[in-house]
Amino acid sequence: MQTYNHHFLEDPFRELKVTAAMVGISDQRWEHVTEAEASNEAGARSRMRDKRFDVLPIVAADGTQEYFVTAVWNDYATILRKSIRDEDLIPYTTDLREVIRRFALDKRHFYFLSGPKPVVGLISIVNLNCRQVKVFLFNLIAELELVLTALVARHLSDTALLAMAESRTGDFAKSRTYYEKAKGEGVDAPFVEYLTLSTLINVITSQGLYKPFEKLGSLVKLRNDVAHSARSLVMNPSSCVGLWRKIQLLEEALAQSRET
Repeated sequence: MQTYNHHFLEDPFRELKVTAAMVGISDQRWEHVTEAEASNEAGARSRMRDKRFDVLPIVAADGTQEYFVTAVWNDYATILRKSIRDEDLIPYTTDLREVIRRFALDKRHFYFLSGPKPVVGLISIVNLNCRQVKVFLFNLIAELELVLTALVARHLSDTALLAMAESRTGDFAKSRTYYEKAKGEGVDAPFVEYLTLSTLINVITSQGLYKPFEKLGSLVKLRNDVAHSARSLVMNPSSCVGLWRKIQLLEEALAQSRET
């Protein structure tokens, strides 16, 4: 009996799971101060300022129970020494979506990660600019683009879209240029496949194809930020609120598309 066929049917993105541990940093690799070094608060503050750290763990012989934190995010004039409390901890297996939700709703910019021992690592909002987070978001955005492309293709022919592109500028006109160049080189792909996310949303809005999708314009910037590996997604604590809202918008749009 052949037993390999399931390998061809597996969807690598169906169970795509990114955890806090994948995005954060382990206590085996983080920068910290010892309990003895922590007595020199001026030295700790200088180190935080030089390294641009807003959180600096204090590691004692019996583990990590305290930390230094800036009184104001990204301002190193004043740092506070605090004990790690229950509300400062989340499991290191916490799903990335839940991490972002908690950053946004709890208005926090870091959590210590708990696991086999009370503290095994740290995750901060700056960690949300890493590759794993962008892969997670790009997977959602790519699915949405496929849905929008199918929606437009179901209602408008290539002839109709090309006619619309003649009177437009910007991305729509550029897409037509790329399409015509590719067609001249023997590539026979539908014009709708050349449309950018912003163009797809504009077409859906202008043609009234599906009203729930007309509010997706705010996702264009997120898509561009995700596509550029060197571009930061999160610049400050308030950025998490905007990121969480866009994730909700993405999920809502995908859920509606599946229902229809």
